[in-house]
Amino acid sequence: MKHIAILDSIIANRDGAVLKACGIDREVFRNYERSIEENLDDLDFDNISLMDFIPNAVKSMREFGFERFTVSASTSALAQIVYEFQKCGCKLIGTKVVQTAEFNFWREDKIGFVMEL
Repeated sequence: MKHIAILDSIIANRDGAVLKACGIDREVFRNYERSIEENLDDLDFDNISLMDFIPNAVKSMREFGFERFTVSASTSALAQIVYEFQKCGCKLIGTKVVQTAEFNFWREDKIGFVMEL
């Protein structure tokens, strides 16, 4: 996955003030951090409870140079989430298996929708 130096620095230093100053959406940052920890190929959104963050998330991802991401959230609103990303100019380009972090020697594979910015 693409590493963003300033975001990696925020993770290393746990500096919330820098997070706010750099202007990245908190949901993007939270999912970036998890995606790095789980060694995923792409930024992955696995837990989306509110869709009102999507316009800011798309703006942040574009500003930081992301080209694609996955949505592997297990929710009944998944079609709506994908639609909201599309309304913001993202394109659904396919699906892929997203492996989650290993927990107690068990790893869950989830199907994710691949979105292009």
